[in-house]
Amino acid sequence: LSELELRQGDAGLAFQVMLEAARRSREEALFRRAVDIAITARNGEQAVAALKTWRQTLPKSRTAAEIETQMLMALGRHQDAREPLNTFIDLTPVAERPAAIASLPRLVLGSAKPEDAAQAIDDVLKPWRGPKAPTRLSALTATAGAWLTAGQRERSLTLAREAHALDPSHQPAALLALELMKDTPAAEAIVTGHLATPQAASGVRAAYVRRLTTSQRYGDALREATRLTTGEPDLATGWLMQGALQIELGQPAAAQTS
Repeated sequence: LSELELRQGDAGLAFQVMLEAARRSREEALFRRAVDIAITARNGEQAVAALKTWRQTLPKSRTAAEIETQMLMALGRHQDAREPLNTFIDLTPVAERPAAIASLPRLVLGSAKPEDAAQAIDDVLKPWRGPKAPTRLSALTATAGAWLTAGQRERSLTLAREAHALDPSHQPAALLALELMKDTPAAEAIVTGHLATPQAASGVRAAYVRRLTTSQRYGDALREATRLTTGEPDLATGWLMQGALQIELGQPAAAQTS
């Protein structure tokens, strides 16, 4: 009946019928469809109302908490988003929490008030980055990423440094530092610190070569490219970068063997 009303152009009635069916059946798929109908009709508040009903009916629904967080953040209701965001993390299986937390900086993208969005994430993640929290490392990096997305580079750098100090081999902190290097030179120490560890990721070194090349630091870039090809001789990208840098530095003979 709901889908029939929708095809006939009455999105409001279709939404009400679908939401009532979801509430009666307690089926997540129907709640999701009610939310989709409201979003398609560009009725954000109606979508939020459906999400609240969904969560009241199925309080252990991780999906409902996640979608409500996304919706409230998109609507600029950052204060209201904090409770479902924390619930989403809490309902996430322990083994999956670091990845779930790492995805949170994307919530800042497109926000009309990115600093408020980043502050909401910062506040929610505070207990998750506590000294004894198993999610401390991922929460530190995610908070740093949120502040970077909001344009607060110094706050981001401070958190990235803290994450790096906990575990220099932590790749996400190094990748974040590479982004900060564009206009925050102090972040380079995090990158080089990571690359000095036995667990240094080849992807980080390759990205470092690109960053150095963009900054026209060709000698430093060639040194890192050479380290990359030495450590990963089967990585074609490394040889291409090394050859290009040798040409740039006037070493055509060496480039022919790269």
